[in-house]
Amino acid sequence: MVVFTGYFAQLKKYQSAGLIPISIARITPEWFKGQELKELAPSSDLLRRYKAGKLTEDSYKTEYFHQLDQVKWKKVLKDLEDNTILLCYEKTGTFCHRHLLAEYLKDAGYDIKEFTEV
Repeated sequence: MVVFTGYFAQLKKYQSAGLIPISIARITPEWFKGQELKELAPSSDLLRRYKAGKLTEDSYKTEYFHQLDQVKWKKVLKDLEDNTILLCYEKTGTFCHRHLLAEYLKDAGYDIKEFTEV
């Protein structure tokens, strides 16, 4: 199974490619009508501290990975269909939890990549 990552602004492109969009954002846009996996989003506290400049990217990554370690993410992912795309707000190449999640899942043996890599 291949799982992709992407961002909300490209939703129509992903849907045209036949991908199944799922939000992994802490706060999903009101107009988005797809499934949400809030358990893969960073906690509100983690986001707040990072945006306030109280965490470096490295410490954000460490805390987010620790958060993922506490989540039953394998159970969440086993229900995903092939060609699912996990979405958040940040553009490709921008530091965000989506890219960290992809790194975490790759390390766990999952086939996950940013849609632009296809």
